[in-house]
Amino acid sequence: MPATSTKTDNKIQTPIGLTTKLFFGLDSETLSNYGYAKSDLSYIKSSDYRESRRITGTKSREETIFTYLHGHKLEQDGRHYKRLAIAEEKLSGRCMKKWCEAVKLAEGTMRELLTECKTFGLLKQGEEKEPINITPEEESSDMSEALTPEQFSQSVPTARGEKALRKAEDETVKQIKVGAANGETYSEKEIKKIDEEFKQEKEEARKAELTPEDLELEEAMRSKEEATLSAIHLINRFLDNTDQLLNTMNQIQPNILNLIEMKKLKELNKKMENLDESIFEVKGIIFDALAAKVI
Repeated sequence: MPATSTKTDNKIQTPIGLTTKLFFGLDSETLSNYGYAKSDLSYIKSSDYRESRRITGTKSREETIFTYLHGHKLEQDGRHYKRLAIAEEKLSGRCMKKWCEAVKLAEGTMRELLTECKTFGLLKQGEEKEPINITPEEESSDMSEALTPEQFSQSVPTARGEKALRKAEDETVKQIKVGAANGETYSEKEIKKIDEEFKQEKEEARKAELTPEDLELEEAMRSKEEATLSAIHLINRFLDNTDQLLNTMNQIQPNILNLIEMKKLKELNKKMENLDESIFEVKGIIFDALAAKVI
């Protein structure tokens, strides 16, 4: 018999096919949004877990919604739990190289995870786990508890998000901490957006303190820098195209040209003449530029 759901008193009774294992990582609010409560699972047998994973085509919508949310949560928190494992093993004092061999993990990946652990303060925990300090200015009215390193890590569950946080302004990190203490999670895109807003505010405040003369000088320097970058890009593109052209020219042999019609050969000859003229002009410009640099 497939697992089914029943509804009593506006609450969906958890299907027999779902076990407490499926509730790992899902908070009470998420569950209640779909009519579930953790207390509903008191009677579920772990032997029913296998049934919950079978595709039968007869499961209820509540079951498929719940299974999807569970999978989404696992994907979201996967990197976070890897950090926890790495931090725990590192703090144990055991050989990390042997640990990598045991879980078939590249040492380079292990070092990346250790860097992430440092970002969130996971490696500072010993026998006494101290919460990350949040100043009164950073606190929000609905903050219910101090932020722990575990909460901080869970708030930024991806490797890209951690890298964005590591490069972010101090004000951005503070805002993420406050949100983390309130159960918020942040993607790489969200962190970059918050950071960009803070950077823009700081830039506007900095410009407000400059005199008109300073602003004019700064604009001139920025224009020169942009022109320099554009020139470098142009020359690099010229060099790349020249290498490609030389490679093509080296492949042009008489036996190949004998196979080409007269009209196409005349067109090729005209292109080569134009190229000769352009090369002659550019060589003159480069010669003048070199002479000016020598002086």
